[in-house]
Amino acid sequence: SRTASNGWLSRVLRGWRFPVGQLVLVCLVAVVVRVPFVSAGIGMDEGGYAYVAWRWMHGARLYNDAWIDRPQALILLYRAILTASPSIEAIRITALACGVALSLLLLILGRCLWGPTAGLTAGLLYALIGVSPGIDGFTLNAELPAATAVSCAAVCVSLGMRREAAIGGGEGGVFGGVP
Repeated sequence: SRTASNGWLSRVLRGWRFPVGQLVLVCLVAVVVRVPFVSAGIGMDEGGYAYVAWRWMHGARLYNDAWIDRPQALILLYRAILTASPSIEAIRITALACGVALSLLLLILGRCLWGPTAGLTAGLLYALIGVSPGIDGFTLNAELPAATAVSCAAVCVSLGMRREAAIGGGEGGVFGGVP
């Protein structure tokens, strides 16, 4: 099997042979099942977050003139999306990116903690089930970016427990504090 041999990932996972095929498989599955939802209509949560971010962009004071009971990081994410491209497709593409990232993070976390089979299973299960319309898995709700950040923290801590990894608990604390 081919392995990541150079670049950022190999520096982070120094000394840890990681099959590129698993990364590619999980990434492809996560993208393929999410692409059909890119043009889906906006959800209530997304509309509310986008409205508050839009008001904030146009001078309203966050949590005063534009009140919402969600963390600043989420509204900042929506503000960045709307600044880049004020469209539902931009919101959905960001949700797609979070879903792919979360699938890959679960693959790495499962592999770190329980081995290659568990990692691949975790990544593929989330890639397939996490997008379910029954749980609004294709929307950019508060849970998706938060789960991505927390999973990134868990991966950093898990890799930090490995002596050969060049990443650890400090990075985990940074990502864990984002949501």
